[in-house]
Amino acid sequence: TPGDVFVEVGLENCDVMTRQKVVCCKEAQVVGGTLRAFGGVAAGRLGDPKGTETFVEVGNDYYTPLRAIEIERELATHQHNLHRIQATLKPLENTMLQDGLQQYRQMREQCQTLQHLELERIRLLKTEQHRCALFAKNHINATIEANEVFSGVKIRNGRSKLTVPALLQEVRFVEAMHGTVVHAVSLTKAS
Repeated sequence: TPGDVFVEVGLENCDVMTRQKVVCCKEAQVVGGTLRAFGGVAAGRLGDPKGTETFVEVGNDYYTPLRAIEIERELATHQHNLHRIQATLKPLENTMLQDGLQQYRQMREQCQTLQHLELERIRLLKTEQHRCALFAKNHINATIEANEVFSGVKIRNGRSKLTVPALLQEVRFVEAMHGTVVHAVSLTKAS
């Protein structure tokens, strides 16, 4: 999704990908699966005492490249549709005889309406494509915050990785040393 993801109760073995943030209620537990949130994660509990493989990643945008591929496909489809409509319109617009016949006028008007709709959709897709290209160049300092993080949870911030060695409480994971390591910082010290 391009927007924020809100979690009230919890997630179990889910794969979540967002361009924005994942925000969980304080009691919500994320166990198993993968959270990829470009903008950051605010969680209640990450992982579980059994060490269920849980992966949390911020600072890397996986959504935008996927959406860019979808946009390319949609553009190709709409451009193909537009060419078909224009090919249908051409004989309807060039024949003076057809102007006098009601059914040809209606067909021409329908084709012109469809042409307008396809052109508008192409314009919107190209605008979104341009925004995606600009957004892909963004770098942000995203963080992961949680009330509890169990041992074994894998954290990634940008290029840096960390596997949580022991139960941590009230913690924020941040990039440090020019993005080469991830540090766990107490939320009380970080504030």
